[in-house]
Amino acid sequence: MNLQSLTTVALRVLSLYAGVELFGNALPKLIKLILQMSSWNAYALALMGGLIVGAMMLVLVMVLWKCAKPIAEMATRNLPEEVALPSLSLADGYSMAFMAVAIFCIGGTIDRAIEWAYHYLKLAATTAQPLIEQIKLTDFLYAFSPLIFGIILLKKGRSWALKLAKQHLDAEQKKPAAM
Repeated sequence: MNLQSLTTVALRVLSLYAGVELFGNALPKLIKLILQMSSWNAYALALMGGLIVGAMMLVLVMVLWKCAKPIAEMATRNLPEEVALPSLSLADGYSMAFMAVAIFCIGGTIDRAIEWAYHYLKLAATTAQPLIEQIKLTDFLYAFSPLIFGIILLKKGRSWALKLAKQHLDAEQKKPAAM
């Protein structure tokens, strides 16, 4: 298998995980911080700062995804082009990487999600107030977004891997051969 392709897969998986962390962990914390502001000036400052930092992080995630191939070319420039992996295709590499990220997301957040669900179900059983009024969106996002992303990645990872591998191979075929 092409070492450059493996490196591209690894960089894109890193980008994918950074995006999960951004939306699953950083965004709920930012929302919680903004909602705790007492004055309008502090609120506006926190909102602007958070939006700027969030936008910068999102741009970095997208740049890492988009530039994974050139970075991989640069990183593997002086290395052998092929790595002996028995019958492993590019799609298989993407599939394995997606499954690894999915398992990491699910395994890393399942305890948080169960704890959150238990807490709110216990709260619903002990108070007369409707459960929907007791749920804090930031807590819900923090507990469940990486878990939901992991489940989606587990279900759709193979089809996404096939599409990405096809795009990758199509782009390589269009590239003129170096002489």
